[in-house]
Amino acid sequence: MTKATTAETKERTFQACQLLARKIPAAQIKIELAKEHNLTIRQAGNIVKKAEGLLYESLKRDDIRAIFLSTFEMLQEDRLDAQQAGNHAAQVGASKQLVKLISLLPSIDQQTVWEAEHDQLYDAFIEEKLAPPKGTITLGEKISMKDVGRKDLKDIPMPDQFDIDENPFQS
Repeated sequence: MTKATTAETKERTFQACQLLARKIPAAQIKIELAKEHNLTIRQAGNIVKKAEGLLYESLKRDDIRAIFLSTFEMLQEDRLDAQQAGNHAAQVGASKQLVKLISLLPSIDQQTVWEAEHDQLYDAFIEEKLAPPKGTITLGEKISMKDVGRKDLKDIPMPDQFDIDENPFQS
């Protein structure tokens, strides 16, 4: 089996993106790609994973909000329909899904939770922390290797004195 060219890989990834956008399950896409392009399921899975990443990156903040709101509205409609039909199990299920959707909001995209001014404050904070340090570092007197042992180094503490004949590691 020969390795795919860059153009072939892009074409397969684009094909996977199109299928994902049509809401075809990823498992089905893997099988279809594997059959069509004579790939292993693992190779097809890597292509699908790459396509999922590209699709997610292509979503903007407004797109994510629109998807979230439309899903939320559909769940509310399902709950009301179940209530009118007297189906308490479906009503409770829709309520649970609403709660789950709300709990997932921060993990969907952190940016949807923050407002623009919070973004600006955060960016300013990060810029300040990543900026090069200000001020100067004062160094003491430089000592070259030629001067070691010749200079009087007064500030260096002396090690504890012990008898040289005595082994300090024995108790």
